Amino acid sequence: MDPPLDANNFDPVAHWLAGTGESDDVRPIVLAAHSCHQAVALCNDATFPFNRLSFAGWEIGQAATVTDALGKVVQCALASREVVDKSKAFSFANDPCLVVVFSCNYENPDGQIVLLTFRCGQCT
Repeated sequence: MDPPLDANNFDPVAHWLAGTGESDDVRPIVLAAHSCHQAVALCNDATFPFNRLSFAGWEIGQAATVTDALGKVVQCALASREVVDKSKAFSFANDPCLVVVFSCNYENPDGQIVLLTFRCGQCT
């Protein structure tokens, strides 16, 4: 997954993938998020907040929030966290309650993806 550059020709921090479900009416939100390599000095949590997806201490049920472009805050809970090999295919349930965020693994960005799934809103 290689998110397109933004209007200023920069890599986006995260990119919403439209059309990920089986229909346009019911679909999960899927974000492709950029993380950095731990060996690069400028790659820290301030410059690449999605590095935190690689934190191994995430617990199932852990509370989280998602803020949309209009500033609305939605309550979520972590449903699953996986580290998957980049050579493997993965898919998402066609469930409007899900927010899926995936990124390269901070420790092994060339070989692994960190995949977090949250249940949000009325579904928590």
